[in-house]
Amino acid sequence: MKVVSSVLVLAMFVSTSGCSSLVQVPRAEFAAAPERKNVLIRTDEGEQYAFDKVSVTADSLSGTGYQQRTVVRGDGDSMIEEVETQVRLPLDRIVSFQERKKDWGRAAKWGVGAAAAGALVIAVGTSKGNDDGAQPGGGKGPPVDF
Repeated sequence: MKVVSSVLVLAMFVSTSGCSSLVQVPRAEFAAAPERKNVLIRTDEGEQYAFDKVSVTADSLSGTGYQQRTVVRGDGDSMIEEVETQVRLPLDRIVSFQERKKDWGRAAKWGVGAAAAGALVIAVGTSKGNDDGAQPGGGKGPPVDF
């Protein structure tokens, strides 16, 4: 019974956590939802913004975004800097609109893999194996009488 409950807990964890990935939203569907979460956009001028939540109307997008830009430091190395900024953009300036969505296919693969690994551990842990009378210590057993 303990094994079954462990497998059920593992399956519940994998199904609720899930994996996610950025999915490209087609231009015709930009304004399909009035509010979107976990959005990454790129403009026609090369600016890139990440939003936790964004409001979308028929012709514009607005919200508090994090502008991602590359900054060259004094030693010549470059780094990406995020600056919080209030953003209002016309939809026709957006060249890439991506939204983070749960990827249930990837989550299912992880779940099946975890269940298979759990089943293997259970099978190995409960097998009796061959008991040929050998004792710990590595020596030979007693002589066999014929």
